[in-house]
Order: sequence, then structure tokens, then C-alpha cells
Amino acid sequence: DLAENGEPELAGEAARHLLAAGDRDGAATFLLRAANHAVSLGALSRAEELLTEASRLQPANPAITLELAGVAAHRGMAGEAQDRFDRALADLDAAGDPVAVATAHLTWAECNTGPLCRPQVARQSVATALEVLDTAGVSALRLRLEAQAFMALCEAMAGDPAACERTLARIDAHGDRLPTDPIRDIRRHIARTLAHIRQGRFDQVAGAGRAAAMIARSIGRQDLMYGSLLNAAAGLASTGGYAEALLLLEEIGTVPSTGTLPPAIEADVQLSRAWLMSRLGRHAEAIRVATSTQRLAD
Repeated sequence: DLAENGEPELAGEAARHLLAAGDRDGAATFLLRAANHAVSLGALSRAEELLTEASRLQPANPAITLELAGVAAHRGMAGEAQDRFDRALADLDAAGDPVAVATAHLTWAECNTGPLCRPQVARQSVATALEVLDTAGVSALRLRLEAQAFMALCEAMAGDPAACERTLARIDAHGDRLPTDPIRDIRRHIARTLAHIRQGRFDQVAGAGRAAAMIARSIGRQDLMYGSLLNAAAGLASTGGYAEALLLLEEIGTVPSTGTLPPAIEADVQLSRAWLMSRLGRHAEAIRVATSTQRLAD
């Protein structure tokens, strides 16, 4: 079903049909869904186009502005991402919905734990989200658990790995009270992966990384899947498992693929492959992959 899958290459045509029928809101909703699908495929330019078109249909919709902030973040445009986030947040604050405001801060945290890689900024966003919920007296247990998973990830990236483990234990204690949340579970596994790396527990890294990748693959989040596989490969390589680590990265692809991933992630994947090949004595292949990746970076 096109409306359910939101194929980005067909979104413009479908939206025009909805507009012709006088359904501006329906067209904007469809474009937003299609843009999310485009982001999951790494088609960031197409996502920007779809969201820009949606914003013309619903210029006062902060959800669209927030998605545009995420696309800018994935494209490495930190200033533009910040401006878009600030505009969306101002609109949400004016609407007076604390859950929506807290959710927006978590979305901004995702931008800063992922493409912008600013864990301290992300940590402040998570703390603000929790403060918004506390001030409003809103329970929102599921959202709070999501925020705690983010906090654990921030601690694992640039804080205290032991604090990360304590936070994850609290999440585990509540996990059976709510339906499974795949994104929260991915973040939990990624947080454990990074905490294990920082603690030198390399033999435990691959399992957590693979678990995150498996969930990410099942929901079509290629960006999270590839990052998780990179983490798992790092753990294997740290214990001397170069061949197994390389085999893991071969799941992503044998040569750089134009447009499938954000360039920064794709470059990390391919350079990691080249390094592992060199450790295994496959120097000619390593040079070929590294040269292709240099062209991608250029």
C-alpha cells in the first residue's frame, strides 16, 4: 500500500492527486511519511524536497519543521538544524503541550547523539525533556523510559559508563510494564555497546551491537543498523577477531554505495573495512576500498 509504505519516488505524484482532490492535510501527511522513509534510506536530498513541499502545505506545522531539523543534522548542517529546531520548539511551546515539547527535545537529542555527535548537547536536551514532564506533572512512563535510554546513551558516549549501567538497570526494571519499543531497545543495546568499549569489556561488545543491528534491520532503520554493526565490529577487532569483524561489515556492502547512507556513516563503514583488510594482509583490496572512499569524501 503506497500510503502505508510512503515510497519517496512516488510521493510527489501521490500528493498531487490528494491536492487535486482538495485534501491539503492528507497530502502533507503523506509527504511527511514519505520523507521519513527517504531518511531511512539515506536519501537526504529527496527528504528535504518532500518536507519543503509539505511545509508549504502546512507552514504552521512544527512536526514538519522538526523533521527538517533532523534532515539538516544528517547533512551536517548544524547551524541550520539548530535554527529549525528552535522554530519548531517555539511553536510547540506556544501550543502548551508538554508531551509534544518533551518529545521534541528527545528528537533533538537523537540528532546530537547521531549525525551531529554532540553528546553533551544531547544530554542537556534529555534533561530538559524530563524537566518539562516533571514541571507539568505528566507521568508519560513510556516517554520517560525513552528519555532514560537516551540519558544512558549520553553517559556511554561522553559521561560515566557506570552511570550508564545503572540507568539501563532501571529501564530493565520497568520494561515489562509496557509494550516493546524497538527504538528504545536499540538505544539500550547501543548504550551497552559503547559502555563496554569504554570499560574495556571488548568480549561483550559484539553481542550488544548485533542485538541492536537485528532490531534496527527489522524496522528498516538502516542508519541505526549500520552504526550498530560498526560498534560490534570494533569489539571483535579489539579482541583480534579481524576476520569475523570484516565479515560483519560485509553485510553492509562490499563497495561504497552512492546515496544509501549519510556520507559520514558510509565513510566510516568503508574505512573500517579497509583497515580490517590491511590487518588481514589483504593490502590491495584495502587500497582499493580506501581510494573509493576518498572519492566519496571528496
